[in-house]
Amino acid sequence: MLYVGDELSYDSFHEHSDDIYRVAFEARIMDDFLDVAVSAGPFAPAIEAAFPEVLDATRMEAEKESVLISYGNRKFYENKLLYADTGFFSIFSFNFLRGNPASALTHKYSMVLTETTAKKYFHGLDPIGKIVRFNERYNFMVTGVVEDPPENSHIHFNLIVSFITLEDFPFSERLEAWGSLNFLTYIRLVEGFDPDILQDKLPVFIADRMGENIDTLAARGIIFNPYLQKVTDIHLHSHLLGELEPNSDVSYIYIFSAVAFFLLIIACINFVNLSTARSAKRAKEVGLRKTLGADKSDLIIQFLGESLMLAFIALVIALLVIEFVLPTFNDLTQKHLELFSNANWPIIIFFIMFAISVGVLAGIYPAFYLSSFRPVSVLKGHLHIGARRSLFRNALVVFQFFISVALIISTSVIIRQFNYIKNLNLGFDKEQVMIVPLRETRANIPADVLKNAFMSVPQVKSVSISSNYPGTQLGKWGCSPEGVDGSLQWVIALVAVDENYINTLGMEILEGRNFSVYDDSDCKVILINETLCAKAGWKDPIGKRIYIGDSEDENRHTIIGLVKDCHFSSLKEPIEPMIFIIDDEMSNKLIIRVDAGEVQKTLDDLDGLWDRLEPNKPFDYFFLDQSFGELYENEQRLSRIFAYLAVWAFLIYCRAKDEGDRHKKSIWRIYSKYHLSPFIQFHHPCTCGKPACLAGGIF
Repeated sequence: MLYVGDELSYDSFHEHSDDIYRVAFEARIMDDFLDVAVSAGPFAPAIEAAFPEVLDATRMEAEKESVLISYGNRKFYENKLLYADTGFFSIFSFNFLRGNPASALTHKYSMVLTETTAKKYFHGLDPIGKIVRFNERYNFMVTGVVEDPPENSHIHFNLIVSFITLEDFPFSERLEAWGSLNFLTYIRLVEGFDPDILQDKLPVFIADRMGENIDTLAARGIIFNPYLQKVTDIHLHSHLLGELEPNSDVSYIYIFSAVAFFLLIIACINFVNLSTARSAKRAKEVGLRKTLGADKSDLIIQFLGESLMLAFIALVIALLVIEFVLPTFNDLTQKHLELFSNANWPIIIFFIMFAISVGVLAGIYPAFYLSSFRPVSVLKGHLHIGARRSLFRNALVVFQFFISVALIISTSVIIRQFNYIKNLNLGFDKEQVMIVPLRETRANIPADVLKNAFMSVPQVKSVSISSNYPGTQLGKWGCSPEGVDGSLQWVIALVAVDENYINTLGMEILEGRNFSVYDDSDCKVILINETLCAKAGWKDPIGKRIYIGDSEDENRHTIIGLVKDCHFSSLKEPIEPMIFIIDDEMSNKLIIRVDAGEVQKTLDDLDGLWDRLEPNKPFDYFFLDQSFGELYENEQRLSRIFAYLAVWAFLIYCRAKDEGDRHKKSIWRIYSKYHLSPFIQFHHPCTCGKPACLAGGIF
């Protein structure tokens, strides 16, 4: 419940969370459908100026790679860098510790640091006004320090750079291009304003800014449907292209809530079973107390009181156990949950109310049933309740086992799904492949020099340079395949590669040939994947032409090879049409395949080589299999949590009965008596549990 509560609380800490929205787009270009979280560069300032109901608007862009930040002799590669407009801190309630939030991002080359980042570079000194180096090329002034973003935020950052700085960076034309979707746009509306009213105005507004009539665009097969996403809905309900980071899924919340509920049911059944077992043996006590003058109300108060006391003792023990195991659970879920925090008091109050309910439920049977016995019948031994009690308890045991079987089957399926993913042929070999981001090194050292230098290391088998590797978001380009109306472009993923890319990643060419370093004409040739070939309806794609960009002769490229489809993104996403093209300017990442043996020696040799090439920059790298595995981070977390919950469910179910403890029976004899002897108690839950999993969509 702590996990579920934390997931549901995302972005609710912002002061105006009910009025903050992100602008997203459903775009259709011919037969291509894109659901994206990004907008055009001019959109945010234009919408703020055009609509009085928009109080603030801000643009954001996340730096796709880590950047080298240095102050004095302290140099670190930093992830989670954002470019943001001045309105960022007017919309979002990130607590400022130093600086002025209204002006911190007003000027070029301004930078705001989180508290943790500031301590790393300045060791407690006041960083305001200090100059830091950005990728050994730009000087930035620190203008603010904010608290680290809360974990329950879909926006996480270590540094924020003023958005206006992008005017001096490459590809600054994006800032004014209405036809290019690159930036996240967030707005804050007037309090209580209906967002649907604004949303209905946006299509015509955008078409006007693009200089097109909305009907004309539709006739050309281009449709933009902007819509507003409430900021508190993004974490659980948004899975668009261009997200800042992978979001969770509301279906996980339903699953965990259901599992938590059933675990409580199993525990409650055990408690009720023990209560009814003990109460049946107290019949003579009830008869004796009635003979001595106790009336029915006294007995009801006694039994309910005992049951409530036990329930509260169990609650206290449970809270202590939760506090003890919470660090392990936090490691499992990669969260920092706290039981006794202000945000969790509603959950603790729920636990207390639940304990009262369970205590009353478990005490009802002895309180009302046993208190109704006739003392004479009880004392003479004429009262027989064993069969009725056994039937009730057996029914509860069957239901317990049904829940346990369902959880275990579900967990088994989830684990098998991940084993399937691990063993599936993705169309490339991700093992023993290193990725080295080049950043500014790419402008300082030619590609051939870099590749030859790394190939000189004996453990290196192959080196390539590219714009993308599997697991990253691919850039999309408007393209016109041969035979298609040039005015109606397709949106196709484009990957800049070299002649070693296919071999380094272990991909397969089905027809034609690979790029050749010896053929100068290969600058105007391309490779395509099977999906693009099938979409174009080509039986033999070799020799066909595709225009990348406008239908001009200089943009015409000839297909020389057909590449077998590979999963560049998660298996949840369909394989998209792809073009592989030789483009030295777009390629900024080294892809290195190394030998499986002596990994540490290989890393040491590569680190030494890098130190000779770039003595002022640390060697930054990661392995492709680890990076690609991050695509399934949420699912991996789900499977781990589910496995632990299933184990707990079965342990609760198999708990030794009170009667067994009292008579010192072995666990096997207790288990045999209560769980194996009546075959129906095993057969019915198993036959019902699997269909229940199927009906619940676990498979």
